[in-house]
Amino acid sequence: MRSIDRTYHFMLLGLGLLATAVPFFLAIDAGGRVAAGGVQVPGFCLAHDVLRTPCPGCGLTRGFVRIAHGDWEGARRMNRLAFAMFLALALQVPWRLWLLCAKPSLGPREERLLRVIPRVLVVALAVNWFWNATHGWSV
Repeated sequence: MRSIDRTYHFMLLGLGLLATAVPFFLAIDAGGRVAAGGVQVPGFCLAHDVLRTPCPGCGLTRGFVRIAHGDWEGARRMNRLAFAMFLALALQVPWRLWLLCAKPSLGPREERLLRVIPRVLVVALAVNWFWNATHGWSV
């Protein structure tokens, strides 16, 4: 495995761990904002701050927090794709550990699948964003 591949796999492993572990330590306050230890976590969406419009991933952080606390319906209300994105990120952990430790030789079919799945998720986010934009924002 090339060093760039290892770096890439470590990066996605870290992202998967961060995105799926941190929500267990966060909460949604009475105002619907993400909070840590009772203190609001500042929002960090450049699209929302600059363009004053929700981005395709708007509501994912709140959705992940709701998933971490077992509020499936609340997560869906935050972003229809919250569960799919959470699952995709959670699966990065065992997948990247396997790739880093076992160093398997992937065939063309597996390589193609690895390229298709992220693209499908990005397209799904874009379609969800377009749906929200044309049917009224729910977040």
